[in-house]
Amino acid sequence: MAERTLSVDDVREQRLLFGSLDRNLRAIRERWGVSVSARRGNLRIAGDDEAAVREVAKSSPPLPLSHS
Repeated sequence: MAERTLSVDDVREQRLLFGSLDRNLRAIRERWGVSVSARRGNLRIAGDDEAAVREVAKSSPPLPLSHS
């Protein structure tokens, strides 16, 4: 299983990234098939598809909704 952790300390960036009621995090989970969790300023991305985890992690903020 591949895993990446990103630091998201800025509250405004967190709001943009997570979306209303964490809608954006759910969209990332559903579209990319990865687990996404946010705790204490860290965003953890994990999944069996290393390419998907890497793609989500390299986006800033990680909101890609299309998988190539």
